[in-house]
Amino acid sequence: MIARILVGLAYVGLCAFQAQAADNIPLGQRQKICLNGVWDFAAAGTSATEIPTDGWGELRVPSSWVGYGPVNFSVSSADAAANHAWFRRTFFVPKDWSDGRRVKLLFLDLDWAHKVFVNGDLVDEYPAMRLCFEVDITSHVKFGEDNVLTVWTAKSGDDDMEGGIVRSVYLTSVPAVHVEYSHALPSVKDMTLTVKTRVKNEDAVARTVTVKPAVRDNGTTVIELPQVSAEIEPGQSVELETAAPWKDPVLWGFGPYGRPYLYHLSTRIDGDAVADQTFDRFGFREFRTEGAKFLFNGKDYFVKGDLISRAWPVTEDPSFVAAWYQTFRSANINFQRLHGHHGKCFESHYWYQVGDELGHLVEAQLNLTRPAQDDPEHLKLWTTYVNYHFNHPSLVMWCPDNESVRLEQIMEDPETTLPPWNRLAGHVRGLDPTRIVDFHYGWSLFAGVHLGLFDRENFMTFNTHPYGNLQADLQKQKKSVEFDDSVPTLIGEVYNFPSAIDMLGDPAGSFVEQRRRGEYWASNIAKLAEVGAAGTILCSLEASGFVGYTKPGQYFLGPWSDRCLIRDETKPDKPPVAERICRVKVRWPSLSGEGTKSEVTTPYSGSAAGRGGYGDGINWFDPTVPIFRPCVTDRMVAQAYGKIGGEEPKLGPHRAVEVVVCYGREGQPVKGAYVHLVPEYGQATPDAVATDADGTAWLRLWDTGNYTAVVEDKGERFEKPLTIEKRPELTGQAGYGHLVWVDFGGIDVAKRQAELAQPAEFTDFTFRTRDELLTGGDMEYWLSDNQACGWQQSGQQEKQNVKSGKYSARLTGNLDQMVRLIQMTPGHLYRISGWIYKKSGNNYGCIGIRDGKWDWLLKLDGSTEPDTWQYVQNDYRAVGGERYFYCFNYYMDEAGECLFDDISVQVVDEKQEATPFQPGPFEVGDDGFVGHWLICGPFPNLLVEEGESSAFLGHRQDLLKDHGGEATARPAYGQTVTAQFPEGGAWLEGQEVLTWRDVHGGQMFSFQNLALPSRGITAQPPTLVCAYAACIIESPVARKVKVAVGSDDGNKVFLNGKLVGENEVMRAAEADQDIYPAELKQGENILLVKIFQHIGGWEFCLRFLDEQNKPVRDLKIKLPE
Repeated sequence: MIARILVGLAYVGLCAFQAQAADNIPLGQRQKICLNGVWDFAAAGTSATEIPTDGWGELRVPSSWVGYGPVNFSVSSADAAANHAWFRRTFFVPKDWSDGRRVKLLFLDLDWAHKVFVNGDLVDEYPAMRLCFEVDITSHVKFGEDNVLTVWTAKSGDDDMEGGIVRSVYLTSVPAVHVEYSHALPSVKDMTLTVKTRVKNEDAVARTVTVKPAVRDNGTTVIELPQVSAEIEPGQSVELETAAPWKDPVLWGFGPYGRPYLYHLSTRIDGDAVADQTFDRFGFREFRTEGAKFLFNGKDYFVKGDLISRAWPVTEDPSFVAAWYQTFRSANINFQRLHGHHGKCFESHYWYQVGDELGHLVEAQLNLTRPAQDDPEHLKLWTTYVNYHFNHPSLVMWCPDNESVRLEQIMEDPETTLPPWNRLAGHVRGLDPTRIVDFHYGWSLFAGVHLGLFDRENFMTFNTHPYGNLQADLQKQKKSVEFDDSVPTLIGEVYNFPSAIDMLGDPAGSFVEQRRRGEYWASNIAKLAEVGAAGTILCSLEASGFVGYTKPGQYFLGPWSDRCLIRDETKPDKPPVAERICRVKVRWPSLSGEGTKSEVTTPYSGSAAGRGGYGDGINWFDPTVPIFRPCVTDRMVAQAYGKIGGEEPKLGPHRAVEVVVCYGREGQPVKGAYVHLVPEYGQATPDAVATDADGTAWLRLWDTGNYTAVVEDKGERFEKPLTIEKRPELTGQAGYGHLVWVDFGGIDVAKRQAELAQPAEFTDFTFRTRDELLTGGDMEYWLSDNQACGWQQSGQQEKQNVKSGKYSARLTGNLDQMVRLIQMTPGHLYRISGWIYKKSGNNYGCIGIRDGKWDWLLKLDGSTEPDTWQYVQNDYRAVGGERYFYCFNYYMDEAGECLFDDISVQVVDEKQEATPFQPGPFEVGDDGFVGHWLICGPFPNLLVEEGESSAFLGHRQDLLKDHGGEATARPAYGQTVTAQFPEGGAWLEGQEVLTWRDVHGGQMFSFQNLALPSRGITAQPPTLVCAYAACIIESPVARKVKVAVGSDDGNKVFLNGKLVGENEVMRAAEADQDIYPAELKQGENILLVKIFQHIGGWEFCLRFLDEQNKPVRDLKIKLPE
C-alpha cells in the first residue's frame, strides 16, 4: 500500500522523493520503540495488589505523581497523597516478531518500588528504584495483537520528590544473540580508539560470534577496528575488546578543545545463525587529570560550572535542555553539575544527549540509595546506568555522593568508615576508566589515602564546598589532611547566601541584593582561580540568574515579563505598579517521543517569592518572546568567567534534526502506530516512536541523508521517503521552527504549526500590587489543589464556597495552617484583613503575624459561629521581628474546618511613628545584661580577602572620625553622623546621614531590622554592614570588672574612651563569648560598642561581671539626649 506524499519544508534542503512500495524497507530484528505519551493513571482509592478495573484517569509519561509532579502535571492532592499508583497503556506486538527474537521492555527509571504486568501477568517486581533495566516479556505477549502493559509503583516515604515512571519507556526486540552494549574509549593522548563490546547469548545452544566494530561518519565508514571472536554458552555474556590507531579524528569539544562533532560506533556481530548491529553515538574526546589540572583533549581546562537541583520541578526534555544550555552559556558557563536532591534520582540522559550535540560538559550524580555505600543493590544501579550512558562525550564526571563524607567521622573509626567509600569509588572507576570520579565535598577522603584505606587512584579530585573566607577555608581543609595538590582542586559549590528580594515593593534593595550576589561570585571566582583551583561550580545561578535587574530601576520577570508587569502608563518612566503571577501552558508539537512533556511551567512566582530562577525563567516553546533575559547577577558571572581563559564559544552551531510524523486514517488520527525512520546509506537508525492521540510521533536523529518514514499500524505499513540535507542551525529563537513535518494524514499540519507560532497562553494567575506584601492572598492561583502560590505551607483548594473569584483555601483539623514568610519595615503601618468562614469544629479560624519564635504579634479571630463569612481587619505598626503570616485553625478539633479568602497585608503609611525618647535611668536585669541602648547604623563594612586573611573594613576603620572618633565619642539621642557608602558593597553608593536613636529590649539585642532603604539596605538581616550601640553606665563605686560580650559577628568595645577589647570574627552569638578586663569609675562611664555583620544573623549582648564572674547588678543605664 502506498501512502500520499507530503513532506513539510521545515528548512531549506528538505525535499520529497517518490513514494516506495510498503514492503521495500526491512526493519530487522533489533527495534526500539519509545512508548512515552499519555497513559492511563489511577492512585487514590486503589488496591495495592489488584489491578484496577475502573476509575482510570490519564497522566503523561514520563512524569511524577508525587513531590513536584502536581506542579507540572494534572495530579490531584488525593492522588499525590496515595502511597502507590498504577499506570497502564496498550502496545501492539507485530506478528513477525515471533521469529525467535526476544521481546523486552526497557525502563530508564522506575521510582520507587514497582511491579510490571503484561496482559495481567506479573513479569517483574522490585522493592526499590531501578535504572536502565530490561524486562523480558517474550513469553507473555500476544503476537499480532494489542497487549496491555500495567505498572505499579509505590512511594519510599512522604518526602519523595518524584515517583512513578519518571524516565522513558521503550518496547524493544533483539535477536537471541545480541549486543548488550558497545563502549567507545577514545584516547587523545595516544590517538587510539578502544571498543569494548558485551554480547549476550539468549539462545538455547552455544554460539560463536565475531564482533566487527567500525566508526561511521554520517553513513560513511572512516575506520574499521580488528575483528574479535568468541564462543558464548547459552544464557551467558562475554565482553570482547579491540583497538586501533586513529590519527585524524575530529576532536569533540568546543572552542580551543574541538567542536561538537559526533560519530557513530557501528558494532556488528556475525556467526552461524547470528546477526545483530548497533549504532552508538560518541565523540572522540578525552577528559582527564594531570597533577592539579584538568586536561580536555590534552589542554588545560578550567571548570566554569553551575548546578541544577532536582528539588525543583524542571522539565527534562531535549528542547528545554537546549534552551537551558544556551541561557547558561551566555554567562560563560561551560559545565553543568546535575545535583540530585536525594538518593532516589539520577538525572535524565537528555542533559548528556543535548550536551553532546551542542558542546557542553556535564557531571552526573547519584546519591546513596542504601545505608551502605557498597551495598550490592546500590552498585547495581551504578552498573546499569553507566553502561547505558557510557558513550556520551559531554558526560565527563561521575559523582557518587554529595556532602556525606566528614573528616571527623573518618578519623573516629577509619577502618570501618573508609573501605565502603573506597569500594564504591573503585566500582565506578572499574565500570568507566575514562571519566573522573568526583565526590562532592569529599576532600576528607584524602585522609584515607594517608592511612592506606582509600586507594590513591580512587581520589581523583579535591572537591570542597568552602564557606566564609573561601580561600582560608580551602587552605584549612588542605592542611588538615596534608593534601599535596596531586589532583585538581574543584570548588563544588560556591554559595552566595541569597537574601529574599521584593522587586516590586523594594526595588532599590532588590537591585542591591542581586548585585551583591553577582559581586560575591565574581570576586570568589577570581580569587579561587588565583590560589590554584581548577574550577568553580556556582550554587547556583539557576536559582539567582535570568530574572531581575539589568540596572537600578529596570527589572524584568523572565521571558514573559512584558505580560507579567503592569505599569503606570500615565507616567513618563512607566513604573511597575503591579504584577501578574502566573503559569504558562507549554505547547508541544507532540506528546510522543523523548522527554518529559510538562503541562505548564511556572516562569515567575512573584518578585517577593525569594530568590527567583530555578530554571523557570527559560522559554523554549514560545517564539514571540526571548529564550531568556540576562540580569545583573549573571552578567557579573559572565565577566568573571570571561577573564579566565576568555569568553566561552557559542553552542552548536547546529542542533539535532527533529521530525514530527503525522498519521491518520480516514481523516482521523491513529494512536499507537509505530513510526520508524529507516536510513538508506548506513546512517544510524533513530529510535522509533508510538503515535500519540493526535496521531503524531516526534523523532530525533543526528545523521543527515535519505530516509524512509515507515508507519506500522497493526500489521499494515505505510511509507514515505524524505531527505535531510543538513541539520538546522541553533539560533536564539525559541519555538519549533526547526521541526521537519511529514504528513500521512490525521491532523491539520498547517493548523498545528500556526498554533505553535502563537504567544503562549497564561492559565492560572493572581495579581499583586506594590503595596501588598502577600503573594496569592486572593487564593486564586494554585500550583496544585493543595499548594496555593506564595505560601510555604498551604491548605486545600475550595471551589464550592468562596467569597470572591473561583477559589478559597480550606484548612481542616486542629492547628492546620497556611504559612508564608513576611518582611515588614519597622515603623510602617500595615492593614491586615481577610475573610474567614467557619464550617465546623471548636473555636475559630484566625489570621495574624508571628515572630521568629512563633509568638503571636497580631491575631485576628474569625467567628465561633458556623456557616458565615466574617471579615476581619486591623491596622498594625511593625515593631521589628515579624517573620511569619498565618491562616490558622485555632485549636479546633480534628473535624474542624475553616475557609479563608482575600487575605491581605497592605502598606497603609510608610511614615515612621514618632515614639517618646526614654532616657532612663534603667536598672540592669538580674542577669546583669544591658538592655537599653542608643544605636546608629547601618554603616558600610566592606570585606577584603587576601589569601587566608579577611579584613572587615567597617570593623577596622573609625567610622566616627569626622565626629570626634570612636575613642572620644559622646553619642546622644538625635545626634547625626555622616556615613560614606563606597563602591563595591551591598548598597547603593553615596553619602547618608544617620541618626542616634534609642532602643529597648532584653538580653540579646538584634540588629535584624536595622535598614537604610535609601541605600538599598533592606534585607533582614542586612549583609556586610556594622552599627554602633552606646549608653552611659552609672556605677556606685569604682571597681574592676569584666566586660562580657556575645556577638554575631565581631565586636569592638570602648569604655571611657579606652579600647578594652575587640574580636574580628564570624560566628553566631552566645552570652559571654569574649571577656575583656576593664575598670568602671564611680559615677558615669561612657560605653561604646561596635558590632559588625558579615552574613546571616546580626545581634549582640553585653553585661558586666565581677572578679568572681558573677553579674554586676547594681548598675544603672542612662541614654544621653
